[in-house]
Amino acid sequence: LLPREGSLALLSGQLSLDFSKYDPDSPLDSIDVPGIQGVRDALVRSGAGSDVTIAEAAEIYSMRFAMPTLVGTAADIADQLETFMDEGGADGFMLLATYTPGCFEEFVDLVVPEMQRRGRYRRAYAGTTLRENLLQY
Repeated sequence: LLPREGSLALLSGQLSLDFSKYDPDSPLDSIDVPGIQGVRDALVRSGAGSDVTIAEAAEIYSMRFAMPTLVGTAADIADQLETFMDEGGADGFMLLATYTPGCFEEFVDLVVPEMQRRGRYRRAYAGTTLRENLLQY
C-alpha cells in the first residue's frame, strides 16, 4: 500500500483537487470536485452506507488503481513480467486497458508469444475442463 500522502496525491490528480488542503476525515461526498465525477461517485458508493472519508477514499483508490504500468517492446514487457514473477512472487496478472481498441490484442499478439518463447506461458492445456486446467497449478 502507498503511504497516505501518496494515496492522497493520486486521488488529487484524478479528481483535480488538492486534498492536502482538506481534513482527511471529512466525508468525500461533502466536497465538490472538478475532476472525474464517476471516480468520485464510485468511491462515495464504496462505503456501503457509511460516509467515506477523504483518507478512506484515497486508500481505496490506491488499492484499486495504483498498479504498475508496463511500457516498452514485447521483450521489455516480458522482462518486467518475469521480474515480478521471479522476485516479487506474482502468480498472475490483471490487465487493464490503457487504450481502446487494440490494447489487449497487441498484448496477445506480441507479449504472449514472447512469454511462450521463454517458456513462461502455456502453448496448450492438458485438461479438458477449466477446473482441470486451474488445478494444475
